[in-house]
Amino acid sequence: MVIDDEKITYSDWSFTNEIEIDYSKKDICQLCGHKGLKYKYYIRHKTNRDLMIVGSSCILKFSDIIIYSKDGKLISDEKLREKALKDSLNEHLREAALSSLRELYKIKELEIRHLKDYFTDYDNRLNIPRPSQGEREEYQFFKDFESSIISTKENKKLSFEPLFLTQVFKAFHTHGVLYESLAFHISLRTLSAQIDLKGLVKNGSSDFELIKPCLSPTQYKKYVIDSSCHSIIRN
Repeated sequence: MVIDDEKITYSDWSFTNEIEIDYSKKDICQLCGHKGLKYKYYIRHKTNRDLMIVGSSCILKFSDIIIYSKDGKLISDEKLREKALKDSLNEHLREAALSSLRELYKIKELEIRHLKDYFTDYDNRLNIPRPSQGEREEYQFFKDFESSIISTKENKKLSFEPLFLTQVFKAFHTHGVLYESLAFHISLRTLSAQIDLKGLVKNGSSDFELIKPCLSPTQYKKYVIDSSCHSIIRN
């Protein structure tokens, strides 16, 4: 239901710091009626405690809607209000990403344990068949996956190398785990990661399309736009 904004006293409402990701995009902003709302921001009435679902743009548009800092101070500066909403969204995106990772791990937990036992027995030289290349690759992925979940507890920015991230996203798709790609980031600290990304871009593969939203504007310019320009010049 869209609220008649002419009857609203905006200063009676404040942002709750609650944001929900709606993967179905079925909700609308109750202030402006914008459809397909993916990130639902909640504002609360100071007297009757009612909640309203709105988009971030409406919170910024109607500057009387109150936004508090984490230490409870009123934020009135326009740029600081925008930053506060962005910071809050990033926090919620991170939690959503961790939730997706944990859900996938829960689904694959028995398989991971089986592979661990198998490779432990093989390393102990028990009389079992030599693991196939596919099993080795899957086992390595699970080891990386486990370590990535552990490391993200301290890492505020969920950054993974390109090929590993494509494996994670494919696993999400295979097992029907909902995820927000914008919550993940691509790490290009190593030369091998940079080479891998360039290979994905050059091949124009579906793998690249999976992780493309995770590129920062700088990464996209350097490895997609500039690479395309260099390719055209060489041809």
